[in-house]
Amino acid sequence: MLARVWEQGVVERWGRVSAEAVQCVEIRADLARMAGDFVSAARLWTGAGWARLEWQGVDAAEVRDAAAGALYCWTQVRDRAEALEVGPELVGLLRALPLMDPDHLRLAELRLEALRTPDRSRSLRP
Repeated sequence: MLARVWEQGVVERWGRVSAEAVQCVEIRADLARMAGDFVSAARLWTGAGWARLEWQGVDAAEVRDAAAGALYCWTQVRDRAEALEVGPELVGLLRALPLMDPDHLRLAELRLEALRTPDRSRSLRP
């Protein structure tokens, strides 16, 4: 709660896509992760990655770190619908980062595909 209030003040002063505002988003992402809210954390890290990408470029360590944080949090999301909601934006970010470990992109694409594929074992139950 306090982090969100602080972020609102930062946004009013420096703007939504300022470095200061993105740092606030990253703090909220870390707090969400620590609280076990992996959906929010993945969304926040993905948003921070996209924002940083706009002004830092694909080779910036902070952009890669945000993408890696988003990926970790997303892999912790157990609810299929929530993971499907967050996944495409994350996969898009990973695709935009050619210097990222290609295994990260493969992992995300495979998980997203698995989430999109109906679980056939459920339909086989008597």
